[in-house]
Amino acid sequence: MKTKLLFGVMAFAMVLVSCKKDNDVISTMEQTGDANMRGMYVGWQIDSVNMQTTLAQYVLDKEAYTGKYYEVQTGNKKLYATTEVGLTWVDKGFAEDGLSFKLEITKGDQTYPMTWVHNALYDEKNQAYTSSLLDIYSTFNTAYETFTQLNGKWYYKDSTVFNDTIKTEQKYLKFDEVVSKNISWDSVQTLINYVASIQDTLHWYNEEFGKTVRDTVYYKETKTQGVYNAIAAQGTEASRILSTYDYIGNATEHFVTVQFGYEIADKPQPCAYSAWTAVYDTNYYKHPESAKYEITQVELENGVWTFSGMTNGKKFTILGKGTVKTHTEKDGVKKDDEQANGFQEFVISAYSAKDTTITLGEDKMKYMKPVMK
Repeated sequence: MKTKLLFGVMAFAMVLVSCKKDNDVISTMEQTGDANMRGMYVGWQIDSVNMQTTLAQYVLDKEAYTGKYYEVQTGNKKLYATTEVGLTWVDKGFAEDGLSFKLEITKGDQTYPMTWVHNALYDEKNQAYTSSLLDIYSTFNTAYETFTQLNGKWYYKDSTVFNDTIKTEQKYLKFDEVVSKNISWDSVQTLINYVASIQDTLHWYNEEFGKTVRDTVYYKETKTQGVYNAIAAQGTEASRILSTYDYIGNATEHFVTVQFGYEIADKPQPCAYSAWTAVYDTNYYKHPESAKYEITQVELENGVWTFSGMTNGKKFTILGKGTVKTHTEKDGVKKDDEQANGFQEFVISAYSAKDTTITLGEDKMKYMKPVMK
């Protein structure tokens, strides 16, 4: 009887220990989740029909269950508007899937259910707000203010050319200073006359080859009267191969212009874009009947634009919308296409307000101020 009772007590104790361990693990995981979800979260909503952007940023304080909500709205026919409100939030623990956490975020008198998983917040519409170490809201405000002032054109031009190499043989006199010993005065005079006759050629030789051969004759009488030692330039025939270049035509062409115009109130933000890229081989110029070349042209007309994302103040994306025209040629075969309400994405990989430059993709573009009329 004592044995059965003891066994029952031990079994009950084991159940309690097991439950305690599970609870400890769950509690630790919830504490870890609570700590990790504190930070900044940024989400972008792009209304591609009306070309309007909403940037939202949640900040969950590191210590208290408070924070801030920031919002920017801008785009076509949209006045730049910002919102900043305080918030409180509640960690509701594990969601039913056991992999995410439930939160309730209260802004003003409205409470919104949200989910945190994989360093991202999701609202009830499944809109994602990804974790960010950078204050995108403030960064965007600064970049927006400077960028929208630059409503002139940005341009990039680059090309390479084909050249024919023409090699020709050039003959010339190569000069050295030669010592002549025990020569007569008449021989010295002959040297003097010779050097005088080739001075222009000697000067060209020195300049062309970086030499310092003297253009005068140095002579001195020996111990024997009427006999001289002399040093004078002497030329010997030499030759070299010269390469000259004959222009054939462009090998590549790449020209880009883009304009992000900015007009507030009820007027749209105009956007225009044109890009031309061409690659030719020499047959394009020498043998048109067998020409090999490829041309791509893209134009965006009657466009509007809006910001569509930002990594930092120097890297962001813009979405353009308008009539997109494309033209392609390949070895004589041409194709044209036109799409109303087409889209063109612009990836700005580097932007400097100070230098007024942007890098569109890999093209570093210069800014051209609009001409005042």
